[in-house]
Amino acid sequence: VAARSPEPVTPSLSFPQRREKIERRQQEVENELKMWDPHNDPNAQGDAFKTLFVARVNYDTTESKLRREFEVYGPIKRIYMVYSKRSGKPRGYAFIEYEHERDMHSAYKHADGKKIDGRRVLVDVERGRTVKGWRPRRLGGGLGGTRRGGADVNIRHSGRDDTSRYDER
Repeated sequence: VAARSPEPVTPSLSFPQRREKIERRQQEVENELKMWDPHNDPNAQGDAFKTLFVARVNYDTTESKLRREFEVYGPIKRIYMVYSKRSGKPRGYAFIEYEHERDMHSAYKHADGKKIDGRRVLVDVERGRTVKGWRPRRLGGGLGGTRRGGADVNIRHSGRDDTSRYDER
């Protein structure tokens, strides 16, 4: 048996280096947050209150397949699948705008966890333009711990609770 050379050891960052890296990232996030404005995003079109966010979509799922799966809840105005700018490959999420808000609400209530092309999708409302103070996960926001379990475990600040404007109608 031939002796194998040990795995190369990558030096870990020292404490000052780690702190420097964290501070640099925080500065980047602060700069991006100043520039982030979902209301002036050219990709965000249509009525935010009629738009559904669909995540964990299989990379092989087509727009027409999404349309077939979600049209059962009502007529769809448009579907925007998100693709990587660099590679052109799907990012695994999409925005679906319905003709009527009640249809979006119905899809929001019933389609969460639906299996499409072998993957269970996550369905949620569009939060960027509808929930005041919400930030995307890449900027330190997102849902965080709001989907852990029952009402006693979940944090109720994300807009996904019983007092949501979607439940009033």
